[in-house]
Amino acid sequence: MQQSFTAFCGSQLLSSGNAEAVSTAVAAAQVSNSTEMVLVFDDQSGEQIDMPLPKPPRVDQRRTVRTGRPRLGVVGREVTLLPRHWDWLGRQPGGASVALRKLVEAASKTNKSSAQIREKREATYRFMTTMGGNLPQYEEAIRALFAGKGDRFSECVAGWPDAIREYTLKLAVDTFEKKKVAAKRRS
Repeated sequence: MQQSFTAFCGSQLLSSGNAEAVSTAVAAAQVSNSTEMVLVFDDQSGEQIDMPLPKPPRVDQRRTVRTGRPRLGVVGREVTLLPRHWDWLGRQPGGASVALRKLVEAASKTNKSSAQIREKREATYRFMTTMGGNLPQYEEAIRALFAGKGDRFSECVAGWPDAIREYTLKLAVDTFEKKKVAAKRRS
C-alpha cells in the first residue's frame, strides 16, 4: 500500500496524494504564498510531518551489486518466557521462531478490527489537535470520537472550515462501530 499525504495551506486543502505530488504542491505554495502556514499530514497516522521538497534528479545513478543472501526484514529481539513456554515452543514444527510468528499472525488477525479502530481514532485525534484545537466544539468532538458517537462527532465538527471538517471526517469514518459518519454541511 502506497503511503499518502494531505497538505493544508492555512485552513484550505492544498494537495492530497503520494509524497511526490504533495511535496511539489507544497514547494509551489511556499513560493507563491509566504503568509499562510503550510502543514502536511500522514493520512495513515494523522501526524504532522516535515515534507521534503523535490530534489533535482541525480545524474550518476550507478547500481551496486550485492552478493549473498537477500535481507528478509527479520528483526531479532529478546523474548522472555517461562521454561515451560520455551519447552512447548521447542516442540512445535519449525521451532520457536516459526511458532511465535504463527501465534503473532493469528493474534493480529483476531484483534485487527479493534486495533484498527483505535489507530484510526488516534490518527483523527492527532490531526484534530493540530488543526482544530482552537475551533468551536473541539473538546466535545474529541469526547464524541473516543466515545464512538458518530452522529455527535459530525454535529461537533459541522461548523469547522470545509477542508478541515472533510479531512477530519475522512480520518474518522471507520472509527465508529458499523456506522459511516455523514459529512454534514454548515447551514
